Amino acid sequence: MKLYFRLLKSMHPYRFSFLFALFCIVVFALSTGAMAYLIGPAIKMLFAAEANETTRFIPLDLLTIDQDKKILAIPIALVVVAVIKGLSFYGNTYYMGYVGQRVVTDLRRKLYEHILRLPVGYFSSNPTGTL
Repeated sequence: MKLYFRLLKSMHPYRFSFLFALFCIVVFALSTGAMAYLIGPAIKMLFAAEANETTRFIPLDLLTIDQDKKILAIPIALVVVAVIKGLSFYGNTYYMGYVGQRVVTDLRRKLYEHILRLPVGYFSSNPTGTL
């Protein structure tokens, strides 16, 4: 457990990038749910026989759309949600990779500086494999 806390300390300079990546994860999860929620009205629109039926876009009847407007609204909503989902996936992947690579680079730099600061006698008394 101490190792993880030490790694978290090395993530401190990149906390905003990490928090943005977490935000992208949440947006991705919400957009995945929204995509699944919008599939229902899209299927109803394709196969429904009733012309006067209204569709709930947001749960709890916060936004309802009439039949004639949903021919345009549902595909636009699906495209918007897909774009948001794609951008949040890209942001999550990019910033998590960025933070991970920067933390590894910092740890390698610290290790290299530590090895360079060791006295010369240390290298003569220890074999290369133990370094």
